[in-house]
Amino acid sequence: MRDISIRPGDFGDAEAIADTLDGIEGPHLYCGSPQERREAIKAMLLKGFDQTKTQLLVAEIEGQVVGHAVWHVAPCLYLPGPEGYVSDFFVNESYRGMKVGSALMRALKDGAKQEGCFRLNLLTRKTRESYQRGFYAKQGFRERPGTANFVLELE
Repeated sequence: MRDISIRPGDFGDAEAIADTLDGIEGPHLYCGSPQERREAIKAMLLKGFDQTKTQLLVAEIEGQVVGHAVWHVAPCLYLPGPEGYVSDFFVNESYRGMKVGSALMRALKDGAKQEGCFRLNLLTRKTRESYQRGFYAKQGFRERPGTANFVLELE
């Protein structure tokens, strides 16, 4: 088993993140050519994140970025603490099943605990391989019955 390291991501990771996203299908991804997607990712990473609210983590094996996660700390007045919201969680297709996702998830859980989060929240499609093989359930997540998920695209 190769060693997996997790570190904060930065602008230099844009190409590797774009490569991972190129292997993901679905309407939830940025609609454009792979080059347009790369430019959009670079622009977002160049702008940077307010590190007190949003964090980018990357997983590396032998110096190669093979997965990433973006999570946010959000105040939630109906919970006893803030909620950690995972907006991105992707592992390069070639590295799935190699514990990369588990290492990323451990880092997310640790970070959320350090921030005093009451819970972590994430959304995924039921057609995704990770959902179908029970990855999130194995990580301790449970589906919330009766919950509706809405999206409003802003132009």
